[in-house]
Formats: sequence, C-alpha cells, structure tokens
Amino acid sequence: METNSTKEKIAIVVGGGDLPIKVINEALRKELNFMVVGIKGISPRGLVNSYDNFWFYMGEVADFIAKLKHNNVKKILFVGSVLRPSLLSLKLDHLGKKFVEEHFSQIGGDDSLLSKVIFEIESHGFKVIAAQDIAENILAVKKVYTQTVPSPIELEEIQRAFELSKKISVLDIGQSIIFQQNMVIAIEGVEGTAKLIRRSKNLIKKETLIKKISMFFLKLIFSLKTQSINSKIGGAFLLKIKKSHQDMRVDLPTIGDKTILQAHQAGLKGIVIEAESTIILNEQKTIDLANKYGIFIVAL
Repeated sequence: METNSTKEKIAIVVGGGDLPIKVINEALRKELNFMVVGIKGISPRGLVNSYDNFWFYMGEVADFIAKLKHNNVKKILFVGSVLRPSLLSLKLDHLGKKFVEEHFSQIGGDDSLLSKVIFEIESHGFKVIAAQDIAENILAVKKVYTQTVPSPIELEEIQRAFELSKKISVLDIGQSIIFQQNMVIAIEGVEGTAKLIRRSKNLIKKETLIKKISMFFLKLIFSLKTQSINSKIGGAFLLKIKKSHQDMRVDLPTIGDKTILQAHQAGLKGIVIEAESTIILNEQKTIDLANKYGIFIVAL
C-alpha cells in the first residue's frame, strides 16, 4: 500500500484570501503528500507555519528551485491572491536576474508574466498543476445562483457586456469590469477587484426618484414579485471573466462573500461570472448574502 511519504509530493504556494485554506483542506481530506510554501511578506504566516513548509522571497528563483528539489517536490500549485510586485521590491538572485533580463521586455499583462514564470519553473523538471486538480468542484457552473434574477432586458445587456469583455481580454487587461447601461464604467487595473468596486462607487449613475416611483406602480399594478424583477434596472454590475489567453492553472477569477459585501456598499445590482473558469469561495455564504442584499449572481 502506498503511504503518504511515498506519494508524489506537491508544493502548495499560497497567497492571500480564503482559497488556499479550501485547497489545503481538500488536500488533507484526500491524504495527499504536500507541503506549504510561503512567499515572505505576502503569505499568511499562521497558515504556512501550520504545515511542513519553507519560505522564500519573490525573486529568489534559485533558492525556490533548490528548496523544491531538496524536499523532493514533483508538482507545484500556486493558489491565492498576489499583487504584481514592482521590480524594485524583488530580491533577485542569479536566476531571478537572468529571468528578468531575458523576459522583462516581453512581459505585458499578468497573463504574459505568469505564463513565463510557469515555463521557467517547468524547465527545471517540475509540473505546475491547478487548484481544481485537487478541489474539483470549485468552478462555477452555468446558471443563476440567486433568488434575484435579471430581467430579459438586463440579460441582453449582460450578454453584450460579456462579449465585449472577452474582446477586451485579448489585450490581457480587464479581468473585472463594471458595466452600466451598455457602457464600461471602470476596468480593473493593478489594484485588484475590491479597489475597482470601491472606485466605481463614485462613477455609477444613481437610480432616479422617477424610476423608483415607476417601478413601485408597475409592481402594484401587476403584482410582480421582488425576486422576479430587479428594482435597480439601469444599475451597474460587475463582470469578472477569464482572460482569453489565461492559463487555467493560475490566477483564476474569484468571487466570494467579501465581493458581495463590497458590491452592496458600492451600489452594484449584480455580478456576472464565467462558468467553468471562475471560483466562488464560501459558496453558500456568498449566495445567502447576495440574496439578503438583492444582488444577482449569474454564471454564463
């Protein structure tokens, strides 16, 4: 019988957020042979130090590779949020400097950078795997997750926004975009989704009193149920998708209960995600919170 010590070892390199905990718990449940790798200054210390681990500074490529080989690691999984560092913040060793010298001028957006990082790591004999290779059911499926359902008119706008986002994503920008009335309100930059949502609060066109009165009488006359039509027609929504050339092994789009709270505070009416390539963290809690605030979650 194969014991844990003889199983192929996986290094789980963790960033921030809740996803690393979910993946680690699934690895424990499956009795996988793994260790946790922390990035100094980024990874949560308590989580990393709770398991067999090692630490490295971002930019220390030779140190990272040497430690992986010393621990007999065969597969590597990157999971959790990591903001793109500036060159000045990197602690480059000789392999890190070589990587920057060879690729810096060719690196565009995050996808371009990550694809080159993966290629570099696999050139040393390792295999990079995805979070869904361990936690198979973490990806969203095509459906409406909430009691609040977009109207037919809203669904048409959502579809147009989705198609436009896919075109924009070819440029390796805009994993998250805020739309309103068929217009792009804001595109995610290096700041991340949370700050994008916060920034969009002052850009969103607010619902007028006349529109509120009109919706009140429509509901009164036709006895429409609250969940069947969103009272914020014309409001803004977040669309979060996988970019066209994005590697499914790293940095997949992710939403969770914190995203719902941020959306509510900013006045967004809904969130649209891409099925089979987006992760919903704390799924039931996220859906319950969206239902509480009347925010829709749609996976296309």
